[in-house]
Amino acid sequence: MSRDEETERVIEPYHLYHYDGLWYVYGHCHFRDENRDFAINRIRALTVQPTTFTPPSQDEIRRRLGLRFANITDEPVTVSIWFDKEAARRIRERIWHASQHIEVADDGSCVLTMTVTGLDTVTRWTLSHGPHAKPLSPKRFVNKVQKAVKAMAIAHELLTPPEKS
Repeated sequence: MSRDEETERVIEPYHLYHYDGLWYVYGHCHFRDENRDFAINRIRALTVQPTTFTPPSQDEIRRRLGLRFANITDEPVTVSIWFDKEAARRIRERIWHASQHIEVADDGSCVLTMTVTGLDTVTRWTLSHGPHAKPLSPKRFVNKVQKAVKAMAIAHELLTPPEKS
């Protein structure tokens, strides 16, 4: 999805699923030699090959897909996010991810910890809570959110862009 180019792929389709209004097929891509997701709306042509393959077990597919915070695959990472009292009430009201753990502080704030893939999506989700959320760990997650906040401040002319050297 990050590039605007057409490629021809041979895949072993393992799982069909619906996410955020679109249909996807999860399977093994021979071009990249890894399991990937393919947005069905981006497939231009399809040829069925008369070959057979053995897919992973449904439990393994569910395990892999279950780590995702969104429809993104990368290495699992454990993130912790602090929410102030105002946001904490909403955070505690629902399940955001199967791995989540929520610690509630005496002041009503909370810390949400979860092990997920899709750090970019978790970053955007954290930013969507504005000043009511603050990433705590890991450091690369904290840095991603801080970098995004600085870029937004510059875009909205709240900060002067750094001098280019």
